[in-house]
Amino acid sequence: MTGQEPLTVNVSLYGVVRDVVKETSVTVCVGGGASVRDILGRLTDACGPRLGERLLDGAGEVRKNVRVFLDDELVTSADVKLDTGGPSLRRREVRVIVLAAAAGG
Repeated sequence: MTGQEPLTVNVSLYGVVRDVVKETSVTVCVGGGASVRDILGRLTDACGPRLGERLLDGAGEVRKNVRVFLDDELVTSADVKLDTGGPSLRRREVRVIVLAAAAGG
């Protein structure tokens, strides 16, 4: 398998992201050399710009209140690429979790 073959990514949605999309998960396809930014871009294409505004800031980075996990590993940059050396590359799960800051005093 070359790194450019399409990959199916099942994105599980939680918190505010789930409320915006009205779904618990969305499946997108990306190229084998895809980054987290590519996955979030495909997710935005599929679900609309309102979701993109919740996930990425003006510089295209993952917002500070958004947590993205690739196979249970916290991703700290939108530039992180999918691991093309592991097993089961045709099916990967990315969990997007939004933690909203609590207001109060």
